[in-house]
Amino acid sequence: MLPQAAAYGGDPRLRALGQELVAVDGSLFATLPRMSWALRQDYVKRGAKLHVKYAVLRQATVDASLTPGKTCERKVLRTMLRAGELYVCDGYYGRDYKLFDELVRHGCDFVIRLSDNAVYTVEQALPLAAADRAAGVGWDGWGTLGKRGERVRLVRVAAFDPELLLVTNRGDLAADLVGLIYRHRWQIELFFKWIKCLLGCRHLRLESPQGVASQLYCACILALLLTIATGRKPTKRHWELIPFHLMGWATLEELTAGLDLDPKSR
Repeated sequence: MLPQAAAYGGDPRLRALGQELVAVDGSLFATLPRMSWALRQDYVKRGAKLHVKYAVLRQATVDASLTPGKTCERKVLRTMLRAGELYVCDGYYGRDYKLFDELVRHGCDFVIRLSDNAVYTVEQALPLAAADRAAGVGWDGWGTLGKRGERVRLVRVAAFDPELLLVTNRGDLAADLVGLIYRHRWQIELFFKWIKCLLGCRHLRLESPQGVASQLYCACILALLLTIATGRKPTKRHWELIPFHLMGWATLEELTAGLDLDPKSR
């Protein structure tokens, strides 16, 4: 029997949240000019955008959607909301204050970065613990966004350059934990880099929306099979061995040895 892939443990404090921590983002994939459906900016620049909800602690996609490059990421997220999830998003999602109210109405929690020119009014400052200051938290408190925004919690983290202004609806979390949650948003950036660089999906080989989706699905399925077979994430060297074997440049024995597979599992 093939071994199962080991689950990512993650930070114990994040596991103690008791809910799915989901990073949300979209990434562009270059397309050919003749792919008329993949509008990005104009009739010359084309691109397909993959929108992903990525479970940080499980390191797995929980939802995904492929759209033309010009599609708004916030609009797609609104179709993917699921009660009980905790979303962590970058500054693009923080430009729409109405999104925060919608997340709460759907029973979702969030930690989202606000833009540097965000308009807010401070109502109440909260005391900072020693752990908060050690984590680089410069300010924590409650306030309102815009002119008639709902009351939200704001956490300013000065450990980054530039410093981050985060908004959340969770008043029960320690300020340093709010910053830790946002740090884990980079897991989805690594996921997109993994797809484009390791799985060879930087350039799309098929032209229809269904063909592009099939290429991405097949790459992820093959990566999952390799992960299950080897018990760990495939490396670039592992990925190169498969076409070498298919072209006859590597024998089955060399492929098995390179992937660290048990010969009985072939």
